[in-house]
Amino acid sequence: MSFTFRPRHVVLPLAFLLLPGNVFGQTINDLTANEPTTQYAPSPAYPFGRMNPTAPPELEQFSFMIGEFECVDEMRQRDGSVNRFRAFWNAHYFLNGLGIQDEYWTPSFYTSNIRIYDPTTSQWQVTFFRMPGYQSGIWQGRKEGDNMVMRRNGATSGPGLIFHNVTADGFDWHSGGDNPGWTSSCRRRR
Repeated sequence: MSFTFRPRHVVLPLAFLLLPGNVFGQTINDLTANEPTTQYAPSPAYPFGRMNPTAPPELEQFSFMIGEFECVDEMRQRDGSVNRFRAFWNAHYFLNGLGIQDEYWTPSFYTSNIRIYDPTTSQWQVTFFRMPGYQSGIWQGRKEGDNMVMRRNGATSGPGLIFHNVTADGFDWHSGGDNPGWTSSCRRRR
């Protein structure tokens, strides 16, 4: 006995897709009246985008990093030596101005972060990605005094990532507590 597979699907002529009428519960006219908006996304007029007025007001807490920055970083190595290098850090509003995405370039690795404020938990959710040698993870945190403090795995105290010395001209960042293993000083280029 032989078995022949005969798929059971209906092929609709292309003309059917172009007919006015019901498309997933909406008419074509309804669909064009509800165009997606990107007015707060980066554009020639606003190269870093703009904060959406419907965003949680806390989004302004990370607005200091919107723009382009040159950084000088220092990483303490296991042998006690310090590796010093230049980096670039750029950030823009995304998701139509409801979040912030930043990118960070060094001579040997690259990262990107997605920063979203979650009003239901009153904290930041920051998802990071690093290449080469793929790494990713989530940091959570909030503003503590003048500093933005992020911690992993739900920790509420102890060392973390701390953004400090924030001015219109730049910001500093370090990991760890009183004895940081990685420091970064970033100055605005644009």
